[in-house]
Amino acid sequence: MKMRERIILSAIQLFNEHGMTSVRVRDIASDMSVSPGSISYHFRNKEELMLEIYKYMLSSLNMAAIAERLISGGSPMEIARVYAEYVYRFRFFFQDTLEIVRAYPRIGRMHQTQSQTEITTIKSIVYLAVGNGTLLPEPKPGLYAQLCEMAWMTLHFWFARNIILGNVEEGIENALIFTTNLGDPYFTEKGRNDLREFERRLRNYSSVSEVRAEESMILDSEAKS
Repeated sequence: MKMRERIILSAIQLFNEHGMTSVRVRDIASDMSVSPGSISYHFRNKEELMLEIYKYMLSSLNMAAIAERLISGGSPMEIARVYAEYVYRFRFFFQDTLEIVRAYPRIGRMHQTQSQTEITTIKSIVYLAVGNGTLLPEPKPGLYAQLCEMAWMTLHFWFARNIILGNVEEGIENALIFTTNLGDPYFTEKGRNDLREFERRLRNYSSVSEVRAEESMILDSEAKS
């Protein structure tokens, strides 16, 4: 693996553990057992590093192939799970979003565009659910658009919410149940059956500690490749 990629992965891990604002370039260097100059050679400053990390985040989301899953008729709830896993993998960004976009306006502009794209994708998921009989037709114009923004906000800010409320062990499964319950009044009988099955699978889903262990294994594997 190239040095730039190793720096990005190390930074993500440290940011997740300590928060973006608390981690300095020399902390990343210490974690990698290299000199701070080695980091600065590849990234002149923290803004450059954050920009590359954000591009890496978007690349990872594209690799999750959410659009392809939609086109192929994938389960809306499973698609939501894939997005929640992405949020968890880069949770530092979603915990510190406001600080990051204020400090780095270029990332702020990119994230504004990305957020609109994500909300549009959620709308596609909702209208897919209407089409396959999982959700009722929209009761009044604009209601589902508002519901989509609420779902996006819930998933986007879930881990920040946990820190604020002191519920740090509430993981992905709780976020997904919370989000799908937003649509509870609008589920058809078929939708309620699908939701019960989805929640049954979530109960067997990895706990936060297990997901963290899996995440560390992924990072170690990528660092050695």
